[in-house]
Amino acid sequence: MTTTNETKTWIVTGASSGLGLALAEAALAAGEHVIGTARRADRFDGLRARYGDRFLAVEHDVRDTGGAAAVVQRALEV
Repeated sequence: MTTTNETKTWIVTGASSGLGLALAEAALAAGEHVIGTARRADRFDGLRARYGDRFLAVEHDVRDTGGAAAVVQRALEV
C-alpha cells in the first residue's frame, strides 16, 4: 500500500444525512476536504461550524444532471 501526505477533496452527495453524512464526517475527521451536496444547503450548518473551510456545502439535487457538472467544476477550483 502506498501512502502520501496529500490532502484529498471528496464530493459526497446526500451529505446532510444518513450514509452521505457518515462518509463526509469520516473524510473530514481524517483531515480531508469535502464538498457536500444536498437539496437544502441549510442542513449543513453543523458541518460548516465544526470543519470550517474544509467543508463546502453545495445545494444540488442529484436528479439534475446538468448541475452535476457545476459541482465537479467547484471541486476543481478548491
